[in-house]
Amino acid sequence: DGLEVNKGELSDIIKQTKSKILDIAIHGKLTEQDPNDEPAIELLKRINPAIKPCDTSHYGNLPKGWAICKLNDIAKITAGGTPSRKITSYWDGGTIPWLKIADMTTSGKYVRTASEYITEEGMKNSSTKLMRKGTLLYTIFASIGEVGILDFDATCNQAIANIDLHISEMTDYIYYYLRNLQAYMYSISKGCTQQNINQGILKSATIPLPPLTEQKRIADQIEIIFASLDTITAEL
Repeated sequence: DGLEVNKGELSDIIKQTKSKILDIAIHGKLTEQDPNDEPAIELLKRINPAIKPCDTSHYGNLPKGWAICKLNDIAKITAGGTPSRKITSYWDGGTIPWLKIADMTTSGKYVRTASEYITEEGMKNSSTKLMRKGTLLYTIFASIGEVGILDFDATCNQAIANIDLHISEMTDYIYYYLRNLQAYMYSISKGCTQQNINQGILKSATIPLPPLTEQKRIADQIEIIFASLDTITAEL
């Protein structure tokens, strides 16, 4: 019994450690800054030459070369939809993957399988759209803040927001940033029976954005640390 208690406590510590790693990562404290990196503002200008940088005064000591932007500045954000269940031709014999929250919550970093499929007719007659491989998925209803990277072309329901980044090389860093954002999003979610957030809240989420090369260093370091922690978890 004592061993089981200790295992549970260690599992909790590992979860807390992962959360802390993400927090220090998005504050520029996990890896060193390189003065030769192209500043993040130049990255933002490539996405939108007319972009106006967000105010950084309330972020304290923002690392040199970083910038503050909104998620909507660096991505196109939409949500899925559900073809009518009453029309069998929208579902029967479908070959287009259609994702639900359950497909994400058990998937880990990459979403690789779908439990349901729709037809071309079903997709055309609903608000769902085909998402390309590499799109970030973010749950905005019921189970708030689950995030994953789509590993194949697919559609999804309206409980999942599609975050299509303008520069795909940013995917890993933004994935980890959104994971760190989960507790905050959950705290501001609202609803009578099930909590939810609207697309506007997600679009306006502010992001401390490092230079592109630093984003990769941060994501790589997180992967190394998380792999070590996952090894410990697997051996409990």
